[in-house]
Amino acid sequence: MVWIQIRISWSKYRKNELISKAKAYIDEHFEKRLSTDEIATEMNVSRPYLSDQFKKATGKNLSEYIMVKKIEHAKKELEFFNTDIKKLSEKLSFSSQSHFTRVFKKYTGITPSEYREQVFLNKVKKSLSI
Repeated sequence: MVWIQIRISWSKYRKNELISKAKAYIDEHFEKRLSTDEIATEMNVSRPYLSDQFKKATGKNLSEYIMVKKIEHAKKELEFFNTDIKKLSEKLSFSSQSHFTRVFKKYTGITPSEYREQVFLNKVKKSLSI
């Protein structure tokens, strides 16, 4: 009985380790065009296995997780730097600015330009209320 519990615990540990390594790899390489196959190869597992384990552990598929990382980074760039939206879309390896805008709007509800304007207006309102 103890052996079975140890084996189950080891299995869970290995799966958690796999997910942590996959997330770390994505966090380090999100700016380039990542594929599930590439990540699976880096993790030394099959694509279906990685996809299945990642979805079970995070509730998101790998592609969605990658896009969320890209959009989080884009939001920071838009908030703190005056990065051109076209250049930002290229930096994050989107096929075009319009594709980037569609994905950004899907995840935030607004376009990158609207997001930048909203952040600017919020900063102005904060500075006026001080």
